[in-house]
Amino acid sequence: MPAHLFVYGTLLKKLNLPCYRYIQKVADFVGEAKTHGVLWDLGNYPGLQVDATAGAVMGELFKLKEPLDWHELDAYEDFHPNDSRRKSISAN
Repeated sequence: MPAHLFVYGTLLKKLNLPCYRYIQKVADFVGEAKTHGVLWDLGNYPGLQVDATAGAVMGELFKLKEPLDWHELDAYEDFHPNDSRRKSISAN
């Protein structure tokens, strides 16, 4: 199990949306954070592909207290990993 979770967009603590409330149950807020990656256009929101050679993406870091239910997060984000309509929206 990963020890930490990086979130951005609608999963941010400051927005306090329903999916954040799920994260709050399984993880403790550590602080603001950033990672490097490419954002992909998934329709109503971006998706992040981590890439150390790409630009910075700002977000928040959480320390996990228990395993995540990735199906719950994917359902909230309406994410389907095999969706061929994805396209990059950030420059490398």
